[in-house]
Amino acid sequence: MNILIIDNQPKNVNFLRLGLEDEGHFVHTAEDGQEGVLRATTRNYDVILLSWILPSASGMEVCQAIRVSDIHTPIIFLTAKDYLEDTIIGLECGANDYIKKPFTRGELLSRIMVYEKKGQKKSEREYSLSDITIKMSSCKVLKANREVLLTRKEFLLLAYLVRNKGEVCSRVDIIREVWGIDYEYDTSIIDVFMSSIRKKLRVTADDKRLRTVRGIGFMAEEI
Repeated sequence: MNILIIDNQPKNVNFLRLGLEDEGHFVHTAEDGQEGVLRATTRNYDVILLSWILPSASGMEVCQAIRVSDIHTPIIFLTAKDYLEDTIIGLECGANDYIKKPFTRGELLSRIMVYEKKGQKKSEREYSLSDITIKMSSCKVLKANREVLLTRKEFLLLAYLVRNKGEVCSRVDIIREVWGIDYEYDTSIIDVFMSSIRKKLRVTADDKRLRTVRGIGFMAEEI
């Protein structure tokens, strides 16, 4: 599943990211309310994990803005608030569920699984690039209908590029979205992973399907 975490607490985000990625989910993050609304309304996600307290806009305001934009992605509030009134307010502004902090990884995953099963009943989320198919739920990559074995980070990197095919993905964005860190200096680790991905997919460095945009980042394109 593709999951958006809207939370400005690094410890919370890292805890959530590790648990979700271990289960094969693809994680995006936003650090404040405005960024959260922008991401939620411009990209497709299967579940949104939303903190109640955020900079620039509260979780409640973010939830309302997402619903006003006619986005129906399931939203799960993550909050330390413990009053029934707060739960009611959160659900009335458009949230689907409500988890009180502190919570265990198992509790969170069980809640998410509910929406994962609902999504699987419709169809498994897939992304394609020419003869390459990415199956998000099962974390499989197929090339010409033959499975290609990638490591977890290789899968997440390839999936990120293909999900955003036709757009240049900057190195900074890749580091933030795939590795979960904000780092603007040495991003050469991406080249190492791209080289391995291309080798396994038998795609050359000058192949437009996974091309390097010099000085900026990488881009997936149909051929």
